[in-house]
Amino acid sequence: MFGNLVGSSTLSKSLFLLVVGLAGVFSVLILFYILIRVLLKAFPEKGNGQGND
Repeated sequence: MFGNLVGSSTLSKSLFLLVVGLAGVFSVLILFYILIRVLLKAFPEKGNGQGND
């Protein structure tokens, strides 16, 4: 995968870096989303006896 980048143009290298960077950012965002969902299921909000108004 990285062997093809050795002789490629600067534009190809920058596009590859862009794709890898965006994939990394979105994977971390998805990881945070899943973590928040799991924590909300594990520790549900407890009512304090008052209405939700």
